[in-house]
This record gives sequence, C-alpha cells and structure tokens, in this order.
Amino acid sequence: MRKRSSFNADTPMYYIRRIIPVLTCLLLLAGCQKEADILPVKTQVSVTLEKAKMLHIADVALEARMETTSDQEVRYGFIISEFETPSLERGKVIEVGTARESTSYSHVYSRTDTGKTYHIRAFSQLKNNTVYSQTQVFKPVAPAIMGVSPAKISNLSPLTISTNLKDLNPDQHVAIYLDQHPLQVGARYKSHAGSVFQAELPQDLLAGSYTLSIQIDDVLITYKEQITVLPGKWVRVLDLPFNNWHSTTTFAYGDWVYALQFKSGKTEFFKQNYKTGDKVNLTPFGPQWFLKSPAIVVKHPYVHFLGGEEFNGGLSGETTAKHLVYNILNDSWSQEGDIPAAARVSAVSGVFEDKLYFGLGHDLPPSWSIGALKLKNDLWSYDLRTKQWKQLADFPQFGRSGCASFMVGPQLHIVGGNERTRTNKENWAYDVRSNSWTRKADYPGNGYTGFTGFSVDGAGYVGLGEIGVFATIDTRELYRTFFRYDRLADSWSSVSEFNGNVPINKYTTADRNLGLLIGTDGLYSSKSLPVYTFIP
Repeated sequence: MRKRSSFNADTPMYYIRRIIPVLTCLLLLAGCQKEADILPVKTQVSVTLEKAKMLHIADVALEARMETTSDQEVRYGFIISEFETPSLERGKVIEVGTARESTSYSHVYSRTDTGKTYHIRAFSQLKNNTVYSQTQVFKPVAPAIMGVSPAKISNLSPLTISTNLKDLNPDQHVAIYLDQHPLQVGARYKSHAGSVFQAELPQDLLAGSYTLSIQIDDVLITYKEQITVLPGKWVRVLDLPFNNWHSTTTFAYGDWVYALQFKSGKTEFFKQNYKTGDKVNLTPFGPQWFLKSPAIVVKHPYVHFLGGEEFNGGLSGETTAKHLVYNILNDSWSQEGDIPAAARVSAVSGVFEDKLYFGLGHDLPPSWSIGALKLKNDLWSYDLRTKQWKQLADFPQFGRSGCASFMVGPQLHIVGGNERTRTNKENWAYDVRSNSWTRKADYPGNGYTGFTGFSVDGAGYVGLGEIGVFATIDTRELYRTFFRYDRLADSWSSVSEFNGNVPINKYTTADRNLGLLIGTDGLYSSKSLPVYTFIP
C-alpha cells in the first residue's frame, strides 16, 4: 500500500512544488524571445558606405551596399551630420527604401554649404536594431575658376580656363563670357584639380580689361581677377616659295612681298601679292649674284640695299660696303656711292624725310662667336638729293649686333642686342635734328638679342627676342612677345603675341597702317616662308 504524501494541500511546500515548473517554462520562453530579437541584426544584416563624392558644384553622390540573409524587411538609407559620429538621433536621416534582400542603393544630396564639414554614414535597420557603416568626412569646396592662361590674351589666341569643378555631366550647358561677350567654348577635359575649358575670343573683341565668368546651368562663377585682352592682331596671309634661309633675302612694299633667292646655281628674284597670291618674276642684279643680311631701306620708288654679305656664284661670300638700288617701277638696278665706312652685315637703318640712316652691325670673322665679332658703333646719313654720305655722332656705347631698330618721327631707336661679351635690353634713340644719342626706357621683354622691329602710326614695335643667339638650337630660348613703344611717354606696353612658330631669321617692315613680318617657320628645318601682317 502506497504511503501518502506528507504535504497537505494547505501547506506551503505543496504550493512551492506546484509553481516551480511553471516558473521554469516562463524563463525558457523569455530567453528564446530575446535571442530572436538580437540575432538577426548581429548575424544577418550589414551595410557599407562605398562612395561619398562631390558632383556638380556642391552636390554629393552617395552609394552604399546593404547585405541581409533575413527574410524580414530591412530599412536602409544615409545619415548626414555635423557631428563626428552620425546616428539616427544625431543627424539628418535620408531614408532611401526598404528591402527583404541584399541591395545597392544611392542618393544625391544637394544641400551642402561650402566651408562646412559633413560626416556621412550609411545605416540599415531590422525592427528596432540598427547597424551603421564606417564614417566618411566630406567638405564641399566653393565652385571657382582656379586659373586662366595666358594671363594676357592675344586676340586670336585660345583661352584655357582651369576650375575646381569635378564630374560635370557632358550634357550640362556651359557658357563662358568676357563681360557680356560670349566666347566659343571648345575642348573640355579633366585634370587632377577639376574641369578645364578652352574658349575662342570673338574676332571683333576690342582690347581692354574684362570680367571672366562661367555659367553652368543656373550657377554663375566669376573669376576674381580681370582679364586683359591685348591690342593688335597677327594674321598669316601668305606662304612664299622657300629653299634655304641662308640664300633668301626679302622686303615688302605695298601689297607685294619681294624675295631674292639663290637656288640651284642661279639667282631668282620675284614678288608675290599677299592679298591675291599673284606672282611676278623680276630681274636680279646678276644671274649668280646674291646679297645676304644687308640693311634694306624702302623709299618709294626705290629700295636701297646697304652692305651685307655678297655672293657671286660661289659658296662663300664677303662683306661689302656697296650701295645698290632697285627701282620698283621699272624693275631695274643701279649702284650709287659706296658707304665710306667698313664693310659689315646686320646694320641698322631708317629713313626720315630725304635722308637714309645706316650704321652699327658687325663684320664676319673666321671664328663665329660674340668675342670674335668686330662690332661697329659708327652712324652715317645718305642724302637722297645730293647723293652724299655724311658721318654722324657715334653710338655712345660699344658697337651692337642682333638689335632691333625702328624709326618714329625724327628718332632712330636701337633696342637690345649683343655688346662684346654681353647682351642687354637698352633702348637708345638717335635724334636726327640734334645729332645726339639719348638712352630711353629699357625694353621690358625677356629676350636680349635677335629682335625684330618696325613702326606703325608713330609707334615702335619690338619683339621675337631670344636669350643667347649663339647657343645651340636645342638650348635657344625664343620668345613670341611683342611690345609697343610710345615715344612721347617714353614707355612700353604689351601687344598681342606673335601666334606663329617663332622665326629664327626674319625681316620686318611697315606699310601704311600695318606691319609685315617675313620669316622662317620656326627653326632651320622650316619648309615655308610665311608672311604675317600685324594690325595695331
């Protein structure tokens, strides 16, 4: 017979034994529920912020990836905050969407302010639990024009504009202006700093200072510095037949360019109209005669050839003091009184009223170097009426070679050149009325020698200088800058740069209201003899 329990229904132990199993079940159920709430977030959901990149102006492109193995709905998006650790409680929440599977998502945020620092995170949320990506820092940069090249613009030169604008869409409208004048937008490309634009100036744009601006869609960006458009315009108008500069001498009168060339054992002399292209063969001084590096002075209807290196059928020539005259009207030659001074090449020359002026230059030594040159400093005048030469005041410094010269009014200017063992930028003026020399404002360009010069409308123009005319071809520093000299103010100002290949050998003159430049197309490998006009 079974023994009855000693616990009666009304005793405390009876109730304890009854309630223990119930409490155990409740605790087990609670533990299962807590694990179900926590595990999906920790083990089944993750998020990665893949990119936070500046787009047009101050827009930020955001890209992220949410990974989940849960079949429950996951909420995802971005948080942008000025706090270092953005959260749902501290930052602007951008909810992109919800999904029950892994997905990549993106957003473009367009309300950033330049100068502020933004901290960006991606987030995903499963029920009440949230996971965050790493934080990326973003600081918008104010849209700006970073630089313009060249700083001073020649009228026909393209303008290169560098900006800090990145990732512009190809279809975004871009307009560029100088004040209200639209420029033709050309190439667009990327650099490490941003977008770079090229633009062409209008043909009729006047010289002066302008404000540069770029408009992209509805955003206008203005450059902080003024843009200077230089006066003057270079235009390539003709290419002459060309053999070798060492056997070519040129000059110009009116619309015609004249060329004297020694080619295939004989001399050719012709003129070609740079406006129409018409060519006319002329009569040379002799069938095998050629004159290199003379001083040339045009006084209608005559062209005076003074000095130079004379060839008569041979490969080598000798310096001369001859004075030859070509008659433009009847295509004939004559010889007038020789220069009563030492023979030379590369002399300076000019004309004022009825007198020619000639002087300086150098001889041709056996050894071609500055130190071996015998530089001249004498100056002479030739009276076109009496046919008489007269010696004038000597140049007050050592002789010069490779200098530029031009005549404005009664003054013959000598600029730069080689002086024994050095080069210089000095500008000296000889006054024909007082027979005296005066030093004027120095040439402001970078070159020292190998200049060319001419005068138009009472102003002198000098340019195309270089440093070290006796350096090798590879080390020669050539410049395409040009400057205008104002005689009354004794000052220089920039004009449009020469826009062709810088010629080593050149001849310049002026006719009416424009300048003419004839020179090899670059270095000694030139294949043509281009002619340029300069319109002030």
